[in-house]
Amino acid sequence: MEVGVVREPGLVKIRLMLTVSLLLLVPLGVLSNMTHSLTLALEAYHMLYNVLTIGGCLLALRLCGAGGSTKNTFGWARLDVLVTVMTLLFLAALCFSVSVEAVQAMVHAGHQDAIHHPVYIMACAAAVLLGHLLCYVLIGGFTNLQSTLLTMDDGSGGGGGGVRLAPASSLSPLRPAPRRFSRFSPAGRLWLHFLRDMGGTLLVVMSAAAAHISRALPVRYVDPVLALVGVVLLLATSRTVFTECCLILLQTMPDTFDVVSFRARLLALFPAVEDVHELHVWQLTPDCVVATAHVVLAGPRQFNDVAERVAAFFADNDIGHVTLQPEFSAARVGTEDLMYYMSSASVRETNPKCAFKTEIANDRSEPTILVKLDSTKSVLFKADNLTVLEVLKLWNQHITPLAAAADDAGQSTAKAGKAKAERAAAAMSMSEKKYQSTRAITNALYNSVPSFTDLFEEETFYIAAGTLVLASALAAIVLSRFITLKPVE
Repeated sequence: MEVGVVREPGLVKIRLMLTVSLLLLVPLGVLSNMTHSLTLALEAYHMLYNVLTIGGCLLALRLCGAGGSTKNTFGWARLDVLVTVMTLLFLAALCFSVSVEAVQAMVHAGHQDAIHHPVYIMACAAAVLLGHLLCYVLIGGFTNLQSTLLTMDDGSGGGGGGVRLAPASSLSPLRPAPRRFSRFSPAGRLWLHFLRDMGGTLLVVMSAAAAHISRALPVRYVDPVLALVGVVLLLATSRTVFTECCLILLQTMPDTFDVVSFRARLLALFPAVEDVHELHVWQLTPDCVVATAHVVLAGPRQFNDVAERVAAFFADNDIGHVTLQPEFSAARVGTEDLMYYMSSASVRETNPKCAFKTEIANDRSEPTILVKLDSTKSVLFKADNLTVLEVLKLWNQHITPLAAAADDAGQSTAKAGKAKAERAAAAMSMSEKKYQSTRAITNALYNSVPSFTDLFEEETFYIAAGTLVLASALAAIVLSRFITLKPVE
């Protein structure tokens, strides 16, 4: 079964749980308003949260199957993470409202009625418990579904009908195999999932039982206290998922990944790689890690030899999508240094006829230096693995004699151009003199005006500003005694 393909039975079960959750949400909302039970209201909010997260899961499965596009290259891979964060924030806001109501109920417990119809509340809680048991049988529980993007397994891995965690878009052929889970979570977290899913329902049963047994004043504190316990329980069990989703959205590095150790092992396994820098690793989804790196090698041939093996090394370390940018030490440094030296200010001043142009090609071809002396003569240097000194030796051997011959042919033309330039310079000198005289008068006027720092220091400026404000306020008060504004008739 390919990554990102969702079998129809999986969608059927998720849609079935969405329908059951909607059917349970209606009596929970109605009874919470009729009975004034805060624990039941909290359970109704929890069920609303379950409905939103299941709907977000179905939306993520639908959109992620379309893959990426030119505007959205990774597709909707993080949609499930974003939905989880938004629904958890919504649940936290609802929990805050229940907490405020619970505190108010405890403060005014002496003159408020106890919860009504406790038998109806227990019957509704029993229906919710049956719904949770059905959810565990079908998809492993609400919490398990809300924590991951689930797709149905094809049954070939044993224990048919299980679920597996897998992103819906194939990011790279080197992506590691998806992690597989049984229908239920590992035993270490099973009790936590049960507590988060059904803990609120058990609190509802306890509150309704206490109200059914006695109507005494102390019993009125049971429902708001249990509601606060339920709020703490929901927020505490949601903290881990919320933190992980926020770290993924912030593009942080996985906790289990050690960049220093990874870089050392990479350099040790691949001697052709001289250096690795700009190594960035982050999580795109809970199950996919993305990396980019600059690798320095001697030349393009060395990169072609080790590129696939280096990418496979990233995949073996659970990095599903990697982008490698090669940098070549010998050819690149020699050619770039030569162009740097020849384009310096001193070389340009002593060689005014020389023009330099750099073209960068991204086709892994060897660096070349093309020298054009005139329209008919040109020399091409193939600078792969050549140092700066070697290129300069070849330059003196081939370019210098040709350049000297070209200079002799152009001396006569240069003399005529020099005379023309002298005449133009004489004309420019007259206009320059006029400009200089005007500029001198402007500078003299500007310098005669005192600057701000000459008139005020920092302390005197604050004193003057304060005095001006006080004088303005005093003038306004005095004038208000003599000036009266009358409406226009």
